[in-house]
Amino acid sequence: DSPNVCNGANGTNGTNGANGANGTSVTATPEPAGSNCVNGGVQLTTASGVDYVCNGSEGRLLSVNAGADQVVSIGSTVTLAGSVAASVIGYRWVQISGPAVILSNTQSLTATFTAPPYSTQFQANIVLQLQGTDGARLETDLVVINVLWYPANCQVALNQKPGAASGAYTIDPDGIHGEAPYSVYCDMTTDGGGWTLVWSNTRGSTGKPTTNMAWTIATTTVPLYSGTFGSNLEAFTVYTGLSRWTNLAPGGQLRYAWAPNYGVAIAQAVRCSFTLTGSSYILSLTSCTQQVGSVTSGLQTSASGIGFSTVDMDNDSHWGFNCAAAYSGTPWWYYACWNGSINGGGENSGAGYYNGAYWAGADVAWGAANGTGAGNGWMYVR
Repeated sequence: DSPNVCNGANGTNGTNGANGANGTSVTATPEPAGSNCVNGGVQLTTASGVDYVCNGSEGRLLSVNAGADQVVSIGSTVTLAGSVAASVIGYRWVQISGPAVILSNTQSLTATFTAPPYSTQFQANIVLQLQGTDGARLETDLVVINVLWYPANCQVALNQKPGAASGAYTIDPDGIHGEAPYSVYCDMTTDGGGWTLVWSNTRGSTGKPTTNMAWTIATTTVPLYSGTFGSNLEAFTVYTGLSRWTNLAPGGQLRYAWAPNYGVAIAQAVRCSFTLTGSSYILSLTSCTQQVGSVTSGLQTSASGIGFSTVDMDNDSHWGFNCAAAYSGTPWWYYACWNGSINGGGENSGAGYYNGAYWAGADVAWGAANGTGAGNGWMYVR
C-alpha cells in the first residue's frame, strides 16, 4: 500500500490502505540526502508540492530555534534570541514553567522580560517555548533561563525582599560572570538595615584571620571567618579585603558598633560616610553621627586620613617602626600607633594590650561601658 497524505492545513494523515480527510494517495520514494529529517525518511510528492515523513522518534530538524540557554541575575533584563526559517509564517513565545514573567512582546523573536526579584530560593529555571508554523505544521523549541538568586550586597537583598531577616546571605557583588558568590552576614534591621558585615573582632577569641595578615590578603580576600559563622555575631570573627568594600557599599556608609563584653547591649556606635582612596587605601570618614553612647571613636580621631598597614606594608606614621608587626601582625589604619583599633593587641596580646576590639583609647583592660578597654566590635558597610 502507499501512504496517504492530506492536502491543506485541515486534513489529517491517513494510514496505509485508508485515505485521510481530503487526502491524496501518493507513492513514497526514499528521501534524498540533505533533506530536513534527522534520521532520514520518505519523500512524498503531491499536487501541492513535496513533503517529507521522517523516520524514528527524532522527527524533523527544527526550523524554529529558541536560542541558547542563559544564566542571568535577579532583576536583570533578559533578551531572548529566537530564530525561524523563511518558511515559518507565524511564531510566538509561550512560558512553560518557572516563576511567572511578563514578556514585552510574545510575537517578537527578541522579546524581553525582567528576571524575578530575590526569593527564599537560591535559583529557579524559567522555561519558554518558541512556537512556529508554516501554515500546515507547528514546530516548537525550548530555552531555559536560569535565574540566580544572589543579590550584589545586603542592601540589594533588602530592597528586593523588604522585611528580610538578619543573618547569613549568599551574595554576588560582581555578577554571575565574575567571581563565585560568597557568604556574608547582613544586618537587615539596624538603622534601616542593608548593612554588610566586613570586619569583626571578639574579645579573647583565637584563630583570627587577621593575625599576621599580609598585604595581598588584606586588600583582596573574600570574607575570611573564624569560629562558627551564622546568625550569632558573638560566635565568629570576619575580615573582608578592602578592595571589596566599595562594591558592598553603594551608599558609601560605614558603621562601627561596639560592646564591652559578651551578652550585653551595644554601648557605642557611629555611622559615617567613608571612602578608601589611593594604593594605600587611605580611610576618610565624614558626616559622622553618634548612634549609641557619647564617646567619639578612635576610628574617627586616629584612623581617618591614614593609609592602611600590614606586616609587609608599612604605611603608618611611626617612623622606623611597623605598628602592624607589633600587634600580632594585625592590619589597620595605624597612626603612631593606634587609638581605638578594632584589633587591640591581637590574639597574641602584642605589646601587652588585650586581645579584643577597642572603641577609644588603649587601656590595658577589658571593655567597659564608657568605651574603654578591649571588647567586641563590628564594622559594617552599606
